[in-house]
Amino acid sequence: MNKIYTLILFLLSSILSYATVRTVNNNNPSPGQYATIQSAHNASAAGDTIYISGTFFNYGGLTVSKRLVIIGTGHNPQKQVPLVSQIDWITFTNAAAKNTRIYGLNLYGINSSVNDVDSIYIERCKFRHRIELHTISNCSHWYIQGNYFERNDGTSNIYLGNNSHNWFVIRNNVFNGTLQDLNYNQNSDIYVLNNIFLYSGSAMMANMYGIFFYNNIFYRASPSANTVGCVWQNNLSYQCANNSFPAGANNTGNLANTDPQFVNFPIAGAYFNYAYNFNLQSGSPAKNTGNDGKDIGVTGGDIYFEQNGIPSIPQIREFNITSNNNIAPGGSLQINIKSTIKK
Repeated sequence: MNKIYTLILFLLSSILSYATVRTVNNNNPSPGQYATIQSAHNASAAGDTIYISGTFFNYGGLTVSKRLVIIGTGHNPQKQVPLVSQIDWITFTNAAAKNTRIYGLNLYGINSSVNDVDSIYIERCKFRHRIELHTISNCSHWYIQGNYFERNDGTSNIYLGNNSHNWFVIRNNVFNGTLQDLNYNQNSDIYVLNNIFLYSGSAMMANMYGIFFYNNIFYRASPSANTVGCVWQNNLSYQCANNSFPAGANNTGNLANTDPQFVNFPIAGAYFNYAYNFNLQSGSPAKNTGNDGKDIGVTGGDIYFEQNGIPSIPQIREFNITSNNNIAPGGSLQINIKSTIKK
């Protein structure tokens, strides 16, 4: 079995170009190099990759003090044994963690205990709670993209707070909940692009000043409450208590109370479900009508929305032993591995 695991590690490291690859698995006994993600973090140098196996067990929390690439299985992996990489809080504890990349995890949340944590990429993750940076300041160039935010009880899915944070790009996500205090000080460039908002109420909580809203779909989630001085271009609303978008010279191309015609979604609206299909039907008014000439919603923009959160690395989908299990010492074990790479 150790030889098989070595083969799997070789397949990963041959594709990934991120320095040393460290594997984590919290089964007992662990087939990974490390049994906890914190021990893998502590052993890593800046720029290393940590690959977190899907298991039946929660890995707990992680504090990040250096630049890393952290990759999970996706939050709904499509494979023979669909186990996920489930983590509680990821907390940044040092500004040296800037340029960290996080992909394909099932997370409770992400926060920071220090200022000036810049250039963070969070992609294809599921959030059971939220991203919150309201207790620290001066974070910039965060890219929050292709994620699914689960919580729908009125608690905000992203909460930046009343501190200064600049240049956040929030794109191609599905939000069951709301956004809060994204630009409280009115001095930041924050872009909300190609998202879908499904909350049955207002999509925004408070202090939403000067945000750039482009190419979003608001399905049940009223778009414009609690927003001031924002730019609204080529957004779409449907089934909201208030479907309207603010008037203004820069607010153009918006479609109010217009069915986006998803391939599979309840007409009365609903919260996220993996069985739904957020692709657009051929006759959809949201198809190729964004302000960039691409789709409105998660199928548009500059990134690919992977609904199951599967990272674009080799993943083993099937693993079968095809020879007799009773092998004499020195004999050969035949296995059949099927692996694919998601876009």
